[in-house]
Amino acid sequence: MNVYIEKFYNFEVDYRNYKVLGYIDINLENSVRLKYIKVLQNKLDNSLFFQMPTCKDSKKPFFELLDSKILEHVKQNVLKMLTEK
Repeated sequence: MNVYIEKFYNFEVDYRNYKVLGYIDINLENSVRLKYIKVLQNKLDNSLFFQMPTCKDSKKPFFELLDSKILEHVKQNVLKMLTEK
């Protein structure tokens, strides 16, 4: 799967044992865009990890469908999975 970083919102904020480095928006196969993924760095060992967005603010959705066919694809796969059980 091709994953592209579309935008990086760079800022640094210290928070407990972590440093927030910023947020990223990523594009998955030109089908789905995930927005506002928090990039964190552990202060103890400098490891990086991501925190997925939450759906608290309906005015700023954290995902966007770029290809209308993807929703139908997901529906078909879910139906197939449910019927195979």
